[in-house]
Amino acid sequence: PAGTIKSDQGEFLVRTVGEILEARQLEDVIVRSDPDGNLLTLSQVARIRDVFEEPVTFGRFNGQPAMNLAISKEKKGDAIAISKAVRNLVAEHEKRRPPGVQLDVFYVCSVYITNRLNTLIRNGVAGFALVLIILGVFFNVRVSAMTALGIPVSFAGALILMQAFDISLNMMSMFSLILVLGIIVDDAIVVSENAYRYMESGMSPEDAAVKGTNQVMAPVVATILTTIAAFIPMLLISGTMGKFLSVLPKVVTFALLASLVEALVILPSHLADWSPRRVRDLSTNRSKQWLNRIKKVYTRFLRLCLKWKYVSLMASFGITALIITFAATRIPFVLFHEFESTQFFINVETPVTSKLEDTRDVVARIEKLIIENLPPSELESLATNVGLIFLDVNRIVRGSNGGQIIVELTEAHKRERSSNEIIKALRKMTERVPGATKIQYLT
Repeated sequence: PAGTIKSDQGEFLVRTVGEILEARQLEDVIVRSDPDGNLLTLSQVARIRDVFEEPVTFGRFNGQPAMNLAISKEKKGDAIAISKAVRNLVAEHEKRRPPGVQLDVFYVCSVYITNRLNTLIRNGVAGFALVLIILGVFFNVRVSAMTALGIPVSFAGALILMQAFDISLNMMSMFSLILVLGIIVDDAIVVSENAYRYMESGMSPEDAAVKGTNQVMAPVVATILTTIAAFIPMLLISGTMGKFLSVLPKVVTFALLASLVEALVILPSHLADWSPRRVRDLSTNRSKQWLNRIKKVYTRFLRLCLKWKYVSLMASFGITALIITFAATRIPFVLFHEFESTQFFINVETPVTSKLEDTRDVVARIEKLIIENLPPSELESLATNVGLIFLDVNRIVRGSNGGQIIVELTEAHKRERSSNEIIKALRKMTERVPGATKIQYLT
């Protein structure tokens, strides 16, 4: 602050902006002056030294002292791209690091997003191939290809609507797309099958596409709307959980609406333009005679069931009862399958009067137990923060008597034990660590 300036427009505060880079620059800072021009500097009334700040936290990595840097993205950030950029930066600095210093990356959340994205891509490709192959057995190859295209077209429409409603491609939205993957092509199959039936009877592709689509339009629309109605009630869930789960019905609805537009507008146009002008009836196609034989066998079986309808009805009930009994006694029921995590937290607390160094020693003992008892095939990395405990992204508990160990395990297929078995074994080993008042395991 340098005083004030009074003028007709008002009173203005005056200040100078300074930046101190070295301790010796503080020596010349003026503390006081008098009208004669005498100055009193900070070096005349104080002893200035350049020292380190008292530590309030300690970082450790794989049992060694470290500086742990946590990187979080903005709402619009791409987790996969940011993770790749961080890895590239670490690899670049690793080449010119000083002796005795090591750089590494741990707890990369984008791995889960990448795995979910790969699952979505694999399921989408597998679904497209199955639709193409199975329909190719009964339909023309062109008609099968145009029907199978309903999967990528519906996904493209869903992504456009997600962008319009500010929904990113995250774990929940990708789960929703995987969930709806087996449904979005059903309406396209119904439309193309009905149109193909008219093509087999000798109708032109244009007339067959129009008549076939109009004939099944009402049931197709009703099917899509009833499916959407099954997910819409999830939007009524309130609170944080409701906000989190609201993505699922929205994405499912977007995908189903996109598939409806594709089946009733895009697909008929493609069938009319790209279908062959002449389609052979399956009953006259020698290469498909096996289908007629299957029809004959099924017809005889159906007539027999109708002739002995009461016996058939009792047999159906008996088979159903046997299946239910077998399922109830032999197949285990799991409402939510246990998630096999590759990472868990160990929160450690020491007496309230403990110094930061005391808590560090206690945490180091637990680290040693983990490193000694987990083989390299199970332990990927071990990061520790002493002086703070991360509760979640927005909440941190600070204090000299608290510490947190982040244990990252290898992928599930690389180790013999599950994460729960590892946690159970470590819990027994660490339950009586000297100096610790509380040890909590969180997954």
